[in-house]
Amino acid sequence: VIFDSHEDVSKQMLGKPYLNPPLRKLIGWAFSIYESYVCRKIDAIIAATPSIRDKFIKININSFDINNFPLLDELANTSNWSVKNNEVAYIGGISKIRGIAELIKAMAITKGVKLNLVGKFSEEETKTIVKSYGGWDKVDELGFLSREDVSSVLERSKIGLVTFLPLPNHTDAQPNKMFEYMSAGIPIVTSNFPLWRDIVEGNECGLCVDPLDPKAIAEAIQHLIEHPAQAEGMGFNGRKAVEDKFNWPIEEKKLLNLYKGLSI
Repeated sequence: VIFDSHEDVSKQMLGKPYLNPPLRKLIGWAFSIYESYVCRKIDAIIAATPSIRDKFIKININSFDINNFPLLDELANTSNWSVKNNEVAYIGGISKIRGIAELIKAMAITKGVKLNLVGKFSEEETKTIVKSYGGWDKVDELGFLSREDVSSVLERSKIGLVTFLPLPNHTDAQPNKMFEYMSAGIPIVTSNFPLWRDIVEGNECGLCVDPLDPKAIAEAIQHLIEHPAQAEGMGFNGRKAVEDKFNWPIEEKKLLNLYKGLSI
């Protein structure tokens, strides 16, 4: 029996807006107790990030991180930077805690930039609120798209955005979209969490900002739009980092070796 954990659920509960704070803590605590009891008994635990692995390895020594990194060729593109539009992209689930309000406010500050918004809103109330902001005039709401269409959006965009709010389940996360933007060869603007800063600044592939500050987000976007050579270089660095280490073929080998080890 293998448990595949893509979230730190006890931390995730602390960020649920539909639960009142005391109930969030109670549910998170109760789940943590149950999870610890069950996970001591199973054969292996697969975690989606090193931080989740580190939590489980204290419970079960057979805990491994299998990171959900992109396929090497799925989103890669060879389009010349000069043919890209002054567009930025957000790909994925859209919600308040993922920073959509601050992002739309930031768009109101930018000049000559359009946001390609790909994904579905989790909360209708949040959707109604952000559509009332001035920055919504610069949004192309594309909804849910196929992987092929996502690739096309990234091919014409100059920046990928992932400015999640600083909640317990976000600060140690590794959002798929971050590495997908890198795979597509475009620079990223991300939240300035320590882990994300290590990835982004460590590989010189984007800019880190305070996700609660729309002005800081807007300034980072505008800087990369107005400095195309730097933006293109960061995109190249991100793509190289994916080719060297942040890719699924590497993680696939780890996963298959885990299965083989359990079958002996």
